[in-house]
Amino acid sequence: MRTVAGVGLVAAALLVTTAASAADLPRAYQKAPPAAEYQVWSWTGINIGATVGMRSNIDEGSITSATGAGAAGIGLTPAFLATGWRPPSHNDTTFRGSLFIGYDYQIAPSWVIGIEADIGFADQSLSQFVAATTVTSTVEEGWDSSIRGRVGYLLTPYMLLYATGGVSWLDWKGTVTCPGVPFSPCVATGLSAASNSDTLTGYTIGGGIDVRFWQNWYARAEYRYADYGSTTRTSTIVTGAGPVTVSGPVSTETHTAMFGAYYKFNWN
Repeated sequence: MRTVAGVGLVAAALLVTTAASAADLPRAYQKAPPAAEYQVWSWTGINIGATVGMRSNIDEGSITSATGAGAAGIGLTPAFLATGWRPPSHNDTTFRGSLFIGYDYQIAPSWVIGIEADIGFADQSLSQFVAATTVTSTVEEGWDSSIRGRVGYLLTPYMLLYATGGVSWLDWKGTVTCPGVPFSPCVATGLSAASNSDTLTGYTIGGGIDVRFWQNWYARAEYRYADYGSTTRTSTIVTGAGPVTVSGPVSTETHTAMFGAYYKFNWN
């Protein structure tokens, strides 16, 4: 869970830094201006931008069944499975970059609503040895994407505090491997199980701060959590005693902290 805490701290630091920077803006930016000033500038418009940051994944699963003549040879006996033992969580944090496009509409002097879509690019891969067996499990995660709504409140005419949420997708791949090492019952030339590749679908929620810093340019600090639920995965491992089919549920979550900028096409 250290990686999750780290991402949370990064997100908090980004939001605090953005708020602190806003505190240094000229007095005219900080005070709530008369209604006439809100009419001079509007948050209505199309946004196109990019972010960089960190994404942390949490993949937790268990092996609930193992069938085949070679199951006992790799340690997946009925007695072992009955203990309810769970492999170590696949927790990893990596760099993430993204592009996004959205539309905002200012519905009142202090309120803004909108819709946004983004796609992020990351490359994560982590392997864990399944204790008391000769099995290794690997999880790989690539791109992610989302379509979300936004609701924001204007702390000043140039600073928007917002919440966001919607549907999210994640490129996911899991592999159960029986390495062909010395004294292993696995066949050296048949190392891996049939990998599970999937595009996971879940929900994402979060929030952030947007600040207009120059003409049509804005800075952004944002944190998002995504939950992709639990799915039962099945793989077949090649062993010296024959194939072994293993299955069990795997749940996936991500935490993402990002900072970026965007340009608003504002025709008001």
